Formats: sequence, C-alpha cells, structure tokens
Amino acid sequence: MLNRIIFSTPVLSLGEGPKCRTDCIVLLVEPLSISIREPGLYLENGLVKEDFIADFECFWKPLKRALIARLIAGESGREYGSLARL
Repeated sequence: MLNRIIFSTPVLSLGEGPKCRTDCIVLLVEPLSISIREPGLYLENGLVKEDFIADFECFWKPLKRALIARLIAGESGREYGSLARL
C-alpha cells in the first residue's frame, strides 16, 4: 500500500449542478477548518512516526503553487499580491 495523506477541507460550489467549472468553486483554506483523514507515515531512526507539519506542507505547497499560477494566468494583480504573501 502507498503512503498517502488525505485532508478534508470545506468546498462551496457557486455554480449550478455537478458540472460547475473550477472558477465557480470556493475552497476554504483556514487551519481550523482543515482536518487530516489519513496521516502520512515517516521513517525516523528506524521508527515509523507521523509528522503533521510535513503532512500539511505536502498538502499546502502544491495547492499554493496552483493557485498562484492561476492568478498569474488571468486574475488581477491585487489578488495575486495577497496570495503571494501566504
């Protein structure tokens, strides 16, 4: 079995029905609203351990890169500036 990390975060669809485009989706990225469903496992000094900080970094960094790329591709500079500080 693969070592996988599963997070759960609230998502709100502003469109109608399941065929809503991604620009109609609001993802709530607030630390108290995100929960880990399946933590990652890490080998440290011969012991298997969980590392919640590493798990969140694995979740957040690719998401942040994708959001910034989307803003650069077509959103306003003002929104990009606020996201870049995250």
